Formats: sequence, structure tokens, C-alpha cells
Amino acid sequence: RLGTPAVTSRGFTETEMDVIADYIYKTITNFDATEETIRKGALELCASHPIY
Repeated sequence: RLGTPAVTSRGFTETEMDVIADYIYKTITNFDATEETIRKGALELCASHPIY
């Protein structure tokens, strides 16, 4: 399940949500070719907005 409460509780803004949406799109349409980029980007996003 995806929702804005989970995103905003970590402090993500519209900018990060655009990135997340792009990762979701790439996962659905071309995961094999973009897997490493998605993993690295997701880890960076989570590291920059830790759960307290």
C-alpha cells in the first residue's frame, strides 16, 4: 500500500515523491535494466530521511 502519510512522516516532499513515482514506474516497466539504480536510489532516499 502506498500513501502520503507514510511519505510525509519521513519528511519527504513533492520532489522526493516524484523520484519515488519514477522508481515505481521503472520497477513495473523495466526492472531488469534499472534494478541497481532503483536499489541505490531507494537506499539513498531512506538514509536521507530516517525514521525516528
